[in-house]
Amino acid sequence: QRHAAHPVQGHAMWTPAPTLGGGGGRAGVGGGEDAVSRKQALEFRARLRVLREQDDPRLCSDIPCLALFVVYLTAVVALAGVAVSLQEPDWLRAGWDYHARVCGLDSQMLLRPFLYWPVPEQLSLGLCVHRCPGIEDFERALKVTVPRAEPLLKRESGWGADLKISFSQAARLQEVHIYPTEPALGRFCLPAPETEIGLSPVVVAGVGPAGGLPRAKDTVLPALREAVGSADDQLRRAVGGLQQVWWTLASCVVLVPLVAGALPTVLASHRATLPAVWTLVVSVGIGSFGLGAHLLVYRFLCSSDVGVSTLNSLQLGLALLLGVCLIAVGVVLLLFGLVLHDELRWAAACAEAAVTTVRAEGLAAPLGLISLSVAAAQGFISLGGVFLLECAASSAWLDWPAELPATTERDSEAPMDELAEVVPGGPLVRGLRRRPVFGWQMLPLILLWVSVLRIALGFVAALGRGLVAYIVTRWYFSEPLTAAAPTWRRTGRRPVLDALAALAGAHLE
Repeated sequence: QRHAAHPVQGHAMWTPAPTLGGGGGRAGVGGGEDAVSRKQALEFRARLRVLREQDDPRLCSDIPCLALFVVYLTAVVALAGVAVSLQEPDWLRAGWDYHARVCGLDSQMLLRPFLYWPVPEQLSLGLCVHRCPGIEDFERALKVTVPRAEPLLKRESGWGADLKISFSQAARLQEVHIYPTEPALGRFCLPAPETEIGLSPVVVAGVGPAGGLPRAKDTVLPALREAVGSADDQLRRAVGGLQQVWWTLASCVVLVPLVAGALPTVLASHRATLPAVWTLVVSVGIGSFGLGAHLLVYRFLCSSDVGVSTLNSLQLGLALLLGVCLIAVGVVLLLFGLVLHDELRWAAACAEAAVTTVRAEGLAAPLGLISLSVAAAQGFISLGGVFLLECAASSAWLDWPAELPATTERDSEAPMDELAEVVPGGPLVRGLRRRPVFGWQMLPLILLWVSVLRIALGFVAALGRGLVAYIVTRWYFSEPLTAAAPTWRRTGRRPVLDALAALAGAHLE
């Protein structure tokens, strides 16, 4: 049909080359008509060249945008190098105590995976424990030991040449009663909302009941929601959780391109495209609807979970949004299949015709190789992007503040490091508490990561489309061969390598 409708552009325009011996003779030797027809064929082929850089060289049309893009790529590469050099993924996978030791991962805390706050008023004084204190421990009046350090004191004696300066600091271990908690998010110990927090009955106006103790829902839980349950902390923990499904992602990168590339071709080759299209539409629609319903049920069940509602409230909002969207997508797909069934039938017929033509013309191997390579490259780029995102999210340095000595216990303060040296070359005394300070805000980091990943995946897809266009165009405007001739002559002995060479050469020239 293509040749009949457009005989000038199709293979019908070409005639097999004259034989080198026998009746036809060599062109220009045995017959003038053969020489004329061959000359016309060569002139027509010259007009159908795909890349015409010799006649119409391609120039860069957006030089300012190119300069900005180069600056953008340079900044991205520099930031990626800094992120890899400063990465510490353990910060994303567990909590840390008052001395910035990661619970369950640090060499000294391997058997203590949970983070517990023994003094609710001081959330910076966290402890790594091997299990969360329960109601039985509370009834047995168990205690935990927390470190306490007195302010650093400076004393001067003498005068002039006899001046003496001495520093002293008292540190001690203090026992604190525990309160009942439950494991939350696999790393924290949180009390129930109605748990009474405190050591003795107090009267707190507007906080606890008269003559009773303040409740956790009015004291420690709101403080934890601000200190540990911010949106930035939740996103950082979500990125750290990707490590748990790393091998699942890697398996998908290997298997999904194979299944997605080979299955449609096999089905189209066996005239089973229409059932496959219907199965795909119905399965995706029902699966999307079922997944959305599951997310809504999960959101409803987790809304009563203290750990999720306190420290992972963003997860509840995302579950609600994704659930509604997936249900809408499933309903639209099912309605689409019912209303546009004729269009689906035509799409299946077109797919079968395309696969049949590709297989008959010997293009299945090169085009399939390109498609599989593009899908695999995009998968590995996505894995590398996840790794870089984890590196950037975990880039941090330790904040270990120094303490400025005080002449009395009342005027002690926490200064900047440059003010901590009380005399030139004097002592720089640091306290027991330290914490990580992250260098990136998660929302701008995720937006930057999405833009970089989109550019990388788009570049690989564009490269694949260029290779496919070169191979198909060269086949379309090639001279038809006899049935006995090898099919690789239509696109060259190595079509994929030839396409790469032509694409690279066109841009380098």
